[in-house]
Amino acid sequence: MEFTHLILVSSAFCLAFVLGVVRRRFGVVQVHGVSMHPHLTTGDRVIVARRPAACARGDVVVIRHPDLPGQAIKRVAAVAGDRLPGGRVVPPDHLFVLGDNLPSSLDSRHFGFVPMDRVAGRMVRRLTGSFPPVVGEDRNG
Repeated sequence: MEFTHLILVSSAFCLAFVLGVVRRRFGVVQVHGVSMHPHLTTGDRVIVARRPAACARGDVVVIRHPDLPGQAIKRVAAVAGDRLPGGRVVPPDHLFVLGDNLPSSLDSRHFGFVPMDRVAGRMVRRLTGSFPPVVGEDRNG
């Protein structure tokens, strides 16, 4: 009986530890708005790796918006050292991000380069299905 109890308690502690590590490294973000349409639409949920060390062109990232409260979800169009049309170069430790739906996106064309310390996460995968909006969640315009 005591051995079984020890195994159950040990298993519970291991599970709690693993869940704690997963929660620190990953999160779920709900999409609001049309800036990433058709790839992501309002109500979609995505799993993000929190505070990624690096991002590559084509990655979808969650950024803390420089001009508005909350967060935004955008695609990385250029990374540090890349030359943009017009001759501008993305500075070190910065990204140039765009929404997939350019006419409806507020992105780096409007607010400039995004410092890496404003990247809250990098999308790992889209969860299937749409979910109803959750009251009080950050908006991802």
